[in-house]
This record gives sequence, structure tokens and C-alpha cells, in this order.
Amino acid sequence: MFLAIATIITNPAGYVFLIISIIFIGLWTWAMIAGSTIDAAKRALARKNEQLGEN
Repeated sequence: MFLAIATIITNPAGYVFLIISIIFIGLWTWAMIAGSTIDAAKRALARKNEQLGEN
């Protein structure tokens, strides 16, 4: 992203690089949130299965 910002100063193509980097940062953020949500759901399911097995 810093490279894209530095490129804007010297070349208008830097705007394209900036947009692409923002898109990829957004996708990475979404993947991190989705992954943590899936992990939390797996833990909750495992906890529920353990409670059902104890009865």
C-alpha cells in the first residue's frame, strides 16, 4: 500500500495500485473475520456435543 501511495506521486497508475491494494486488504480482513467466526462456531458445537454426551 505504501508503494501505491509513493507511485501516485510519480505516476497516475499509482491510483490503480492503491485501489487494488485496498481491495486486497478488504478481502484479507473479511477472511480473518470469517475464519474467526467459523472457529468460534466449531468451539460452540464441540462444547454442545460434550454437554450432550455427558447426560
